[in-house]
Amino acid sequence: MEEIYIYRGLLLGGRVVGHEGVGAVVKVGEDVENVDVGDVVTTLGGLAFAEYYKTKGCNVARIPSDIDDYTLWISESLACVVNGIRGALIEIVIMSDL
Repeated sequence: MEEIYIYRGLLLGGRVVGHEGVGAVVKVGEDVENVDVGDVVTTLGGLAFAEYYKTKGCNVARIPSDIDDYTLWISESLACVVNGIRGALIEIVIMSDL
C-alpha cells in the first residue's frame, strides 16, 4: 500500500518501497542455514523494489530450481491472507468438539 499512498500524494516519494519479493541470494550471514548464495528465493518483508536488501533468514524461502515463472512465487497474496485472518481474530472450531 505504501506505493499507492506515494502515488496519491499521501506519503513523500523518493524512497524504496515494496514488501514481498523474489530474487537471488548474493550474500548469506554466518548463522543462516536455509539458503545459499545463488538460490532464487521469495521473501517476506524488506524493500522488495530495491536492487539489493537485507532481511532475516526466517523471512526467506528457497524456490525450487525447476520453476520457470518466478512471478507465481511472489508471497504478497499469501501474506495478505495470513495477516487478514490474524487481524480478524478468526477462531477455527471443530464441530465434533462442541
